[in-house]
Amino acid sequence: MSKALFGNANFVAVAQFIGKQRGSFFVRQVASSTGLVDAVVKPIVERLLEAGVIEESPSLGGRAIRYRRRSSHPIWTFVSHLR
Repeated sequence: MSKALFGNANFVAVAQFIGKQRGSFFVRQVASSTGLVDAVVKPIVERLLEAGVIEESPSLGGRAIRYRRRSSHPIWTFVSHLR
């Protein structure tokens, strides 16, 4: 269903993980938790960022890791009900 709806077989898994987050997250955390590799997760996260449903969060200590957080958007309720 993920590929049919979103053009990506892993989109729903990534979006559901992000939808459950209450604070900041990073690509490696999403990848580790979903069993995917960073190279699969990063383009999905970038699409969500471009769509405005997640946003950049200040990084800690100038590290290269980019932190993000989900924005308040109805998509998160929708994605949480997908299987």
